[in-house]
Amino acid sequence: QARPPDKPVVAMIGTGTLAGTFGPAIGKAGYAVVYGSRDPARAAVNELVRRTGPRASVASPREAAARAAIVILA
Repeated sequence: QARPPDKPVVAMIGTGTLAGTFGPAIGKAGYAVVYGSRDPARAAVNELVRRTGPRASVASPREAAARAAIVILA
């Protein structure tokens, strides 16, 4: 049986209210999510990454966009 293709990486540029709603939902749907943050070490950003799931990470906005096939400005 054929294995379904891997889902593309999604960059969520921003870590505010919109990203906090959509990012975890996208992560729960099986996508890898990379947040683009001006302050990747901030505790609230790390909590958002944790809530998003095991395939979530954080980087600078530029690096997040470069790593992703889909970019959402949040």
